[in-house]
Amino acid sequence: MACGIRIADHPGKKKYNYRFNIIKDYIGNKVIIKDGLVCRFYGFNELDDVLTAIQKEKQDKIGKYGLQNYQKYMEKDSKNELYKRFKEVRGETNK
Repeated sequence: MACGIRIADHPGKKKYNYRFNIIKDYIGNKVIIKDGLVCRFYGFNELDDVLTAIQKEKQDKIGKYGLQNYQKYMEKDSKNELYKRFKEVRGETNK
């Protein structure tokens, strides 16, 4: 529900859009709108700011959808293939 998060030491591919972009030694615009999506950019030294922004995103969505609907969206997203692949990378595969 917090949208995509990208952590990298190099620029990304133009076809992918992430809400939160954490890029080593990032210099540039902090916020851009790309294909209607607000994209935020941070350097590795700004991780506290990233966490604050993600927490705000969560609270904004709870405010917009209500806690019960937010939890339903989270449950639905947990069945998403990307979410499953992330758990596999972390070594938490469901059996």
